[in-house]
Amino acid sequence: MAEDTVWYVDPRGDKYTISVLENNLETDSLCRDKICPDGQIRDVFKCSCTFAIHLNRVRQKVDLTYRLYYEVAAGKQIREWPFPEKIKALVAANQLRPWPRRD
Repeated sequence: MAEDTVWYVDPRGDKYTISVLENNLETDSLCRDKICPDGQIRDVFKCSCTFAIHLNRVRQKVDLTYRLYYEVAAGKQIREWPFPEKIKALVAANQLRPWPRRD
């Protein structure tokens, strides 16, 4: 599971959050027309596990609005991450591998 996990951020239409994501993620990170757990089709941003952890830490400090989703395997429906603070614990326990960084 850990190696195939992909993380997505749904900015929920918030222009400020969208600009933060566009400025901090790679240009090809926008994934259009992803089907979310509620059946709605949305544009979401693919991110690393490390970025998702950082986003959760600064969420209230910089007033970001988003939902965090994950996909266990390619082609599977994405699921909402209900407890973002647990991401770090899963990574630390080596149950979840952060998305490889492109430098």
